[in-house]
Amino acid sequence: IGCAMVFLENRSDTDRAVYERFLADMEPGKSIVLGRYTEERSGITTATSFGLSTVPADHYNNFTVYAQDKPIHIRPERPIPEIKNKIYAALFVSDGDNIQYNEHYMRKYWDASEPERGKVCVNWTISPSLVDAAPDIMNYYYDHSSDKDCFVSGPSGLGYAMPVNTLAEEIAAKNYVKDDANFAKYVELSNRYFERAGLRAVTIWDNLTPNQRDIYTKTADYIYGLTVQMFTEDWESITSVNNGMLCKQLTPCYCTTVEHFTSCVTKVIKNSGYDGTKPAFIACQFSVWGNITLSAVAEMEKHFNEITGGNFEFVRADDFFRMYNEVNKDR
Repeated sequence: IGCAMVFLENRSDTDRAVYERFLADMEPGKSIVLGRYTEERSGITTATSFGLSTVPADHYNNFTVYAQDKPIHIRPERPIPEIKNKIYAALFVSDGDNIQYNEHYMRKYWDASEPERGKVCVNWTISPSLVDAAPDIMNYYYDHSSDKDCFVSGPSGLGYAMPVNTLAEEIAAKNYVKDDANFAKYVELSNRYFERAGLRAVTIWDNLTPNQRDIYTKTADYIYGLTVQMFTEDWESITSVNNGMLCKQLTPCYCTTVEHFTSCVTKVIKNSGYDGTKPAFIACQFSVWGNITLSAVAEMEKHFNEITGGNFEFVRADDFFRMYNEVNKDR
């Protein structure tokens, strides 16, 4: 077992070359990067290109206290709900890949949401690495959750990985996976942690190539489905089904205001072709750093019911993917 502390700037060719020497000595499927970068996407994609993920842990406190060998209090699986001819929406809360967020701001947001939790279905992204890093933190959320709170993996599994970057603001928008075999090892490792944490869905940042989708859906057999994040509001432009698993585009994918979220979901509903004769399925995500509260989510659910004649419902992610599979099992 070995570790090294490095501080290198991945936007610098010289620093990145040094960092890549460290990464080349690490073993995909066993090794991780712990910490943070001076700039997010250049760092995350550099590690991803070596089949490694980064567990963001800037400002994480008391690692040696929280890191213990304890079981996670996974709730028993529920039966699939009755499926009606409604629009079912899986709503995700962002940023759960970061364990310092799990430790700090997520708890604040969680406590502030207490009056509304249990009234509307919300899917909370959380880091599978808490299984080792802080099982007590993970168990706190599990033990204090309602039946309408569902936990899913933050991007893109065990630690933050970005196979395909779709924003060209900081670095090139392209596929950063150099070796599919190393990527498969990352997914295998993630799948083991999904099972240990009881996480049945995962959010992917930003996207997966068709071949990567094939690898992920074959390898991560514990999950029911995954979402892909792409900064576009085009309806269903990157949704696919691979090996019987739905890879669902988030629309909107990272929304910070109630107004933007409402307008995007309204657009998605209108473009879905929903006519009341069969169920429709949409997935959406909001950024926890904006002004969207669970109280606002409850009001938005009422609004979407008004424009659909009472045929809209936010649902748990595990139910969402199982309901989709049930509806489409004969296709």
